[in-house]
Amino acid sequence: MNTMARGTLTAVRITMGAAFLFFGLPKLGAPPEVVANFTHWGLPFPGALVPAVGLLEVVAGALLVLGLATRGAAAALAVNMLGAVLTAGRVDGGFHLQVPPVLLALAVLLALRGGGAWQLQALARSRRPRTS
Repeated sequence: MNTMARGTLTAVRITMGAAFLFFGLPKLGAPPEVVANFTHWGLPFPGALVPAVGLLEVVAGALLVLGLATRGAAAALAVNMLGAVLTAGRVDGGFHLQVPPVLLALAVLLALRGGGAWQLQALARSRRPRTS
């Protein structure tokens, strides 16, 4: 993979990770307005689902920023964003049909192509002793 492609994947990975941290942290406390939104969108058990989604977004977002388990974290976030498009996007449109589809596409890109450079996972691999 050329340097430009690796740099682009790195920028996408870190930016996406930061965005999911930003959107996920407030959900951890299950604020009533977010629970009300999940209810409005027809999601089951919104009181439990909001912090679960928040936890997914925070953990997977942190993994992306650090470059650990990038493909798995990105795949989990792709499923999360597909859910956002099919629920909030279908019911409310607007922002929910603009940002989640873009994040979905970028998550699929990272799941398929990896996270580029500056990943802790690559550093850990390079420090493993080689066996013959």
